[in-house]
Amino acid sequence: MNLREIGILRKAYYIWRNIQNRNSYKHGKHNIIDCKGGQKVNSRIQITGNGNKVVMEKGALLLNSLIKISGNNNRVVLKANSYVSGAELWVENNNCELSIGERTFVGHHSHLACTEDGSKLHVGCDGMISSYVQVRTGDSHSIVDMEGNRINKAQSVFIGNHCWLGEGSKVLKGVKLEGDDVVSTGAIVTKSFGRNVLIGGVPARVIKEGVNWRS
Repeated sequence: MNLREIGILRKAYYIWRNIQNRNSYKHGKHNIIDCKGGQKVNSRIQITGNGNKVVMEKGALLLNSLIKISGNNNRVVLKANSYVSGAELWVENNNCELSIGERTFVGHHSHLACTEDGSKLHVGCDGMISSYVQVRTGDSHSIVDMEGNRINKAQSVFIGNHCWLGEGSKVLKGVKLEGDDVVSTGAIVTKSFGRNVLIGGVPARVIKEGVNWRS
């Protein structure tokens, strides 16, 4: 095969990938997409693997968004009356679970990623995730010590009920927010916090206690 033929094949591959990425698909066996209770509008659900399931409960809306699953036996749930607009819900590896709680909003260009075997990303009900927010259970790439042992394994993330994540904030692996919390714009949350706190900064710290918020 000469260089010209290789170039043509490469171009054809990228054209195919571009077309595929603009559409929904299921590659594998026993994958289930149950949108009977919710509504998918101008959105894509892309699954590669086996035994995966996407559930949209009654009143849930997936608008201009992407759900992408790569792996086996993963689960994505949009609970009743949740609203995901222009965001990405991303699951990699096996036996992971990503859930968006009832009446919770996820805004434009936000990216919620549940990666590495067995990790969970749970967002509670009545919450608001603003635009350009990132929430991740893992780092995607390994960091190892001098003996080759991995030191940055994934850890589940739990965001409690009625939390507001401000625009451009980031919530990293292992974080738990108890509920009724506010994360300020641009904050990077690297550890867990209790209930009714306003947190901000890099890394995030408590700015004020005894607070709540209204939509």
